[in-house]
Amino acid sequence: MEEYDKAIEAYKQSVEINIGHEGSLYELAFCLDVVGQLEGSLSYYKKFIDEDPYSAAAWYNLGIVCNKLEKYAEAIEAYEYAIAIDETFASAHFNMGIPI
Repeated sequence: MEEYDKAIEAYKQSVEINIGHEGSLYELAFCLDVVGQLEGSLSYYKKFIDEDPYSAAAWYNLGIVCNKLEKYAEAIEAYEYAIAIDETFASAHFNMGIPI
């Protein structure tokens, strides 16, 4: 976990320096999810999606975090967006059934 903590700090610095840097936003959200900081992860995935609303992967990962937070309606909506962007996104189709 220590490596994730270092990565989180580095990505936070990158986001502060390069506001809206999509790669840093996405990776920061992912790292926060891994270490269990779900609200932070949710926030950064939303910021990433604001910058790149056509990222099926970001919508999918947002759905995963929403599901972990028991925000099931938001999770389903996020998976639906991922599928609308990429209808072949099998994991998004599969995860649609998890919150039900």
